Amino acid sequence: MAGDIGRATWTRFVFALGALMAILVALTVSHGPAGSSQTDFDLSFDRPQYLIHITGHGTVSGPVADNQYILYFEAPDSTGVFRQADGYGGTVTYSADYYNGPLTTPRSVCQAAQVVGLPAQSWTPYNRTDTFDCGLLYGSPETITSAAPQPGPENTTTVAGPAGSSSSGGVSTSAIVWIAVVGLTILAAISAALRNAKQSTVVESRVISGDEARRKLWQASHPAGQPYDPNKLYPPAGDFPPGISGGGFSTLPDGRIDPAAPFALTVDWTHPAQDPTDLPPINPPTGGFRGQEAKSLVNQLTKLGWPVQLVKIGGVDYVQVPENLPERFSAATWGTRVVGGKTVIGDSPIVISYWP
Repeated sequence: MAGDIGRATWTRFVFALGALMAILVALTVSHGPAGSSQTDFDLSFDRPQYLIHITGHGTVSGPVADNQYILYFEAPDSTGVFRQADGYGGTVTYSADYYNGPLTTPRSVCQAAQVVGLPAQSWTPYNRTDTFDCGLLYGSPETITSAAPQPGPENTTTVAGPAGSSSSGGVSTSAIVWIAVVGLTILAAISAALRNAKQSTVVESRVISGDEARRKLWQASHPAGQPYDPNKLYPPAGDFPPGISGGGFSTLPDGRIDPAAPFALTVDWTHPAQDPTDLPPINPPTGGFRGQEAKSLVNQLTKLGWPVQLVKIGGVDYVQVPENLPERFSAATWGTRVVGGKTVIGDSPIVISYWP
């Protein structure tokens, strides 16, 4: 009985507070425009994002030059090329000269944007609606001096009020209903956060790609001990195995998953409930992360639990760009460069947020 009373009291509290929040937000809307609704800068995206500087894209009339930064859920390949769906069954091919990621939280996106000198502005992950404003994180919009190209107006997102809302002092019924729904949704998220705060760990989702993802699906689909063979990997016959909620891949005519095509899975991600620790930036030495400095960086990251690998190009050691972050890492940002046709960690500061 006591437990039932507690749950009933909690439910009444949630809905009462939600109603109050809806009223307060409605009053705010009636007196001026609303700002970004995203305030939890450590809330993980449902899939990692990449901050990409695009230099052009293809059209039926020929190539078009671009000069802007965007968020996208896939990194460009080693030649700086990536593709977006055009909404009609085809794709649009883009070229890029810089990207940073994977970025898993709004905070990591704001940090990555700051590294290349972008103004503190609003961002929206590709094909999502959860806009966040880096200006709220830094207190006020500011521009960091940099030689990096500045973004065009296309990647500045404006958060508009719902259709039917009034800016002349009155609030329509549709606006109040919309605000109430948003308020209750926020309260539900707060309720979940409070419950998670009482737990030692929480389970969320994250996206992994490449060989780690292929091995994950193989191990979940085959008996323990069966040798891994990426050339004999098939899509699930029905639902994905437990711990895997989705995936993206291409198949061959015989039904096998194409081992040469991009591969990604959405998997369960268990991590500590407390906030991660933000480490001081790892600044590149003079000459960049190459040779002995590349080895030093590998040793430093390995001690943190991130076993990145060296790659030798032209007799010189560089740090290979990792496919995924370890589970203990909430976010990490770094720059890249292309050396000898291979993409390696570049000469930008490396920012890490993790659970020690």
